[in-house]
Amino acid sequence: AWLWEWKDEGGTWNTYSSATCRLLEAAHLCDMACVGFEAGGRDYQLDLKGLCQINPETGVTRPVQRVGTSSATTATTTVAVWQWEDEHGKWQSYGPVVSRQLEQAYASSSSSSSSSSSSS
Repeated sequence: AWLWEWKDEGGTWNTYSSATCRLLEAAHLCDMACVGFEAGGRDYQLDLKGLCQINPETGVTRPVQRVGTSSATTATTTVAVWQWEDEHGKWQSYGPVVSRQLEQAYASSSSSSSSSSSSS
C-alpha cells in the first residue's frame, strides 16, 4: 500500500486519512495532474505533478510525498477516478466506492457494445 503525507510548518510529515490516501493514489495511478479533496472541514487541491497541497482559500501550499509501506507492490494497477463539475466550475471526485461502481457500469456497457462489432 502507498501512503500520502503532507509537511507541516514545523517540518513534520503527517499522513492523510486512509480514505484520502486511497483517493490520492487512485488519482496518481490515473495520471491526473490535480485532484480536489476535503480534510479537516477544508477544501484542498493536490498538484500531483508538483507534489504540493494547495489551500484555495488562503493560497498556502505545502509539500506532499508518496511513501511506500512494506506491503507496497510495483504492480501496475489502473484505478478510475470519476468526477463531476460543481456549480462553481470546480471538479469534485466521487469516493473510491462510487468511482469503482461507475467504472464497472461503464466497462460493462462499453464491452457489450464493442463485442458485437468485432470481426476476424
